[in-house]
Amino acid sequence: MNILGTLLAVTVVVLGYAIIFWRIFRRFRGDRFIECASVTTFLLAVVMALYRIPNVPSWVVKSILTLLVFFCWLSVYFGLQQVYRALRHRKTEQQGPD
Repeated sequence: MNILGTLLAVTVVVLGYAIIFWRIFRRFRGDRFIECASVTTFLLAVVMALYRIPNVPSWVVKSILTLLVFFCWLSVYFGLQQVYRALRHRKTEQQGPD
């Protein structure tokens, strides 16, 4: 009975995350930083759940961890890209029209 309760709790958490991330995707459509950061957070939750499940093959965890690292770097890249664009935009606004 304990296993059934654990599976139910994991299912509720995963569905909750899925609904939240779906709303984020719809609200910030086209914002690659938000999209990548949301996927990164979801993958982190999946990895944390996989560590709690016994007898999960190590190749599954390693492949998801690799995907997690990829999305972390992609999120950092898109975040830095937004910072660069914001600073460049601010600099052109301060200079004003010639």
